Amino acid sequence: MIKEDSDSLKCDLAETYRIYDMKAFPLRTIAVFAYGLGKDSRIHMKLSGAECSFSSLLLAQAVDGINLLLWMLGGADNQRPESIVEKMIPSHLQHKGSPFCKFNGLVG
Repeated sequence: MIKEDSDSLKCDLAETYRIYDMKAFPLRTIAVFAYGLGKDSRIHMKLSGAECSFSSLLLAQAVDGINLLLWMLGGADNQRPESIVEKMIPSHLQHKGSPFCKFNGLVG
């Protein structure tokens, strides 16, 4: 983790454990603290390739679902609402089909 992005690790340790000088602790202790960092920590997100937190994705998915439902209830005369989740996830990681494709047949 230190080799990958020491600045992110320092920031996470300072935010979570109030450790401002990593060199003041043995490496094993820093490793234990780093292991205990949450999934939304900067270093975990960097190592996993995530660009946003899981909770942010869940909230965006909820908004997308509500927007799609309102669009469908409104008669679907306008264009389908743009997905916030699709803007948050890099294109090479997105699924080919929308998770809402099964509802397209119900409209109109």
